[in-house]
Amino acid sequence: MDNQLAKTLGNAARHAKTAWFAKPILGAMLVGSVVAATNTAAAEANKEFRPQPLPADTKFDLVILEGRVMDPETDFDAVRNVGIKDGKIGLITEEDISGKDTIDATDHVVAPGFIDTHFHALDGLSVKMGARDGVTTGMDLEIGAIFVDEWYKAKKDAWPMNYGTGISHEGIRLQVH
Repeated sequence: MDNQLAKTLGNAARHAKTAWFAKPILGAMLVGSVVAATNTAAAEANKEFRPQPLPADTKFDLVILEGRVMDPETDFDAVRNVGIKDGKIGLITEEDISGKDTIDATDHVVAPGFIDTHFHALDGLSVKMGARDGVTTGMDLEIGAIFVDEWYKAKKDAWPMNYGTGISHEGIRLQVH
C-alpha cells in the first residue's frame, strides 16, 4: 500500500476514533483483506498522532486499577492501571497511580469498546444493555435501512453509543418491484 493511501486511511481512522457517543459512523464498508490492510495502514499512520503519556504522579480525574487492558489495534493484553485526564486516556502503566475517582477493575476487562456489526437491538432497553456489555458502536449491517437519512435522524441524540447502518439491498428491491 502506498504511503499516501496509508496516511489517508490513518487520518480517516483517527477521525473515526475521535467521535464521541451518539455520533453517526459514516461511510463505506470495507470487507475481507482490505480491512486487514486498512487496519495495518491506519495503525502505522496513527503513530505520529499518539500523544506522549502523562507522568505517573499526575492527579488523574479517574483511575482504573488492576484491569486486564486489551487493545485489539496493538494486540496489547496485560493487567495494567489506566489514568484518565480531561476525558482522555493519559497513561497505561504497571505503576501505582491515583485520581479523584477510582474503579477497581480486578478480574474485569478494560477495552476501548466493542463494535457490534450485527446489531439488531434498536429499542432503548437493548441499546442500553449493549452499552453495558461494552458495545460502543452498533452497526445494523445485516438488513440495513431503506431510507438511510431517516434512519440516522431517528437515532440522533437518542442513542448512548455510536451507530451505523448499511443500505438495504432487499428493501430497495422491494420498493422497485
